[in-house]
Amino acid sequence: MVKKAVKNYRLIKKNREWHKKTGMPTIESVMELNKKHWPISDYKPLSERFNPDWFRPAAIDQEKNKGKYTTSPFGTKAFRDYWDEQLKRCRYGYKTHGFHCPGDLYFFLNFYILPVPQDDPETGEPTRIDGHPHFWEIHYAFAHYVEWGRKLKMDGICLKPRGVGWSEYVAGMGDNLYTTKKRSVTSFLASNEDYLLKDGILSKAWFNLDWLNDNTQGGFKQLRQKQDSKLHKRASLLNNEKIEFGWRSEIIAKIVDKPDKVRGNRTDLLVFEEAGSFKHLVKSISTSRALTEIGGRKFGYKIAFGTGGDEGSSGENLMGLMKVFSEPYVYGMLGFKHNFTENREVVTTGFFFPAYACFMQNMNHQGITDYEKTYAYFIAERKKFEDAGAIEELRHFKAEYPFFPNEAFARGGTNIFDTIKAANQLLRLKHADDIPKIKVGELVWVYKKGTSVITGVRFQENPNGRVLILEEPEVDSQGNPFKNLYIGGVDSIDFGSQNSLIGDDGSKFACVIKKRYLHAEKTGNMYVAMYKDRPKDERDAYEIALKMAIFYNAKLNVERTRKEVISYFRNQNMHKKYLAKQPTILQNNISPNARRTIDSYGTPINEKVIVHYLNKVKEYNADFSEIIFFEEMLHEIINYAYETKNRYDLIPAMGMCEMLDEDLDAGGVIAKSVVKETSELKLYGYYRDPVTGIKKHGVLPDSVRKSAEQMHRELDLVPVEPEEMMVQDGLTWVDPYEESMGKHKFELNY
Repeated sequence: MVKKAVKNYRLIKKNREWHKKTGMPTIESVMELNKKHWPISDYKPLSERFNPDWFRPAAIDQEKNKGKYTTSPFGTKAFRDYWDEQLKRCRYGYKTHGFHCPGDLYFFLNFYILPVPQDDPETGEPTRIDGHPHFWEIHYAFAHYVEWGRKLKMDGICLKPRGVGWSEYVAGMGDNLYTTKKRSVTSFLASNEDYLLKDGILSKAWFNLDWLNDNTQGGFKQLRQKQDSKLHKRASLLNNEKIEFGWRSEIIAKIVDKPDKVRGNRTDLLVFEEAGSFKHLVKSISTSRALTEIGGRKFGYKIAFGTGGDEGSSGENLMGLMKVFSEPYVYGMLGFKHNFTENREVVTTGFFFPAYACFMQNMNHQGITDYEKTYAYFIAERKKFEDAGAIEELRHFKAEYPFFPNEAFARGGTNIFDTIKAANQLLRLKHADDIPKIKVGELVWVYKKGTSVITGVRFQENPNGRVLILEEPEVDSQGNPFKNLYIGGVDSIDFGSQNSLIGDDGSKFACVIKKRYLHAEKTGNMYVAMYKDRPKDERDAYEIALKMAIFYNAKLNVERTRKEVISYFRNQNMHKKYLAKQPTILQNNISPNARRTIDSYGTPINEKVIVHYLNKVKEYNADFSEIIFFEEMLHEIINYAYETKNRYDLIPAMGMCEMLDEDLDAGGVIAKSVVKETSELKLYGYYRDPVTGIKKHGVLPDSVRKSAEQMHRELDLVPVEPEEMMVQDGLTWVDPYEESMGKHKFELNY
């Protein structure tokens, strides 16, 4: 006992020193961040005096007594007392030596059987035999997290590395409830049958129930005479009339490929297996609320867990887990504070731990991992992929064995973007305090007072608006937006939802505005506005894009294959001012006839162009991901798959924008004020010096200059208001949001 305690103390001390030296968080250090929850479950950090055998007395008895948990004869008071005590500990937990073992952990350590790695006693070769699990530090922490949630009436969400025994542990949670609580219902849900059966969580639960029936001397035996199928088992007996009676607890499994299939029986424990591969996870979790509470009173507990490297954990499925994990409180999940982040920033997400915190190869007999050795091991493994240039394989390895949550969410389809950077920025947007606020609203026309003449566009905040604004336009000394400072990209649609056979399910119209470089003291190379929607009438989307172009004085690069938006701008006589022509950068990359079509508006779309603009978005994300503040942009970057590229609308809009930016840079086009250069010139000519009277030639002194108003008076002319001098021929316009104003006329003065 003393030797074990000393060994345990040495590793705990070593891990603390490693944490202090490197700043890398440990399980112990992040549990400290959640100290306010400790009293809820009597949590206590492991110390040098802790012995995991304290938590597994029944397992020790079973091993010592050659398979018998108790030597008391069946049916005696001592026998009944023994099993009553075990049931109580599995239900409510067990406190010993000042440490509390939650009930699920007690059941797992004492009454769950799984293949345990060990050396073959005859050959000495590594093998696995069925046995009781070893105590692990991470299971201890997670068991208390579950207890916190249950007592706070909140559910749980967990993102984990590969190979940490989570399916076994959660299967044990279901078996514990089935065995120790009458009429309880446990539901295991997965979007694919293979995730439940084969080597899935349900197969593990069934195997252990059979083991309990055969190896607990009847103490935890529950016959299944009425319901005993591969997806549904109920503990009950049948009398002579075939009427069911008895314990009546049950475990039900469902294949959920649509959220509506979540509906069913009230449930005490609801498990979302392989949540990183779960179709429609967010909707399913919302739908399942009715299964674990009645009239707002919660009685059941939900737990979802998954790995970024699970089979099928990519694209929308993985993003569902990321959404719930990143915003646990929104979905009724208990938040877990930790700083398993690249910059050691403390965040509140679901329960997470890194691969270096739980690794059997470097774990002592007390279930504590040697952090330093394990961290070095995974760094070396990562370097092998890096040295071989196997970027996709490295991304997958990091997803299975992450150090930080964003690494677990780095998988998608064929995705060339640096999803780790994008995911890290997405997490920062949710938790950092220095993030600029996005304004939501609509762009509305500005009218000349007392008339229906449109003089510009202004932004009006509205929580139900469709336009997102990070910054309003930078203006020059005259109050006008700069020329060539803002550019835009459009992924258009030719039909709105009411004019299309596919309705709301089709692609969305997307328009983004990017602010180019002005000077070092201003923000630049940053997307400042976006709009993404599929309105009933496609012209509504075109009008919003025009408003965005006018508001920012920006030219828009559009896909030429979507002709309706170009026609719309042309019909309003706004195409020359606000639509960009085909980028010259593509002149030699499109076709032999490109030179003849170079004056066409918009960009032709083919595979070469798509590859080109994807590479430009890739470069932008790599260089400027830390200034992408629109969550939906980051979601599309992380989630993007070339195979399903038609599902993404902001990526092509960004691609159009980046191609236009590239073209302007190549042509040396820079942002500048629209104020005419002549406005800065001084009057120049012959004059007499006011003091000496000598005739001179040069810049006229202020004392001899005449204002425009003075010259008008001397020449007996009527002064003209500057505003009236700048009026241009307008166009007829109908604003669908302000139809009551009737016909309008543009009077754009910049």
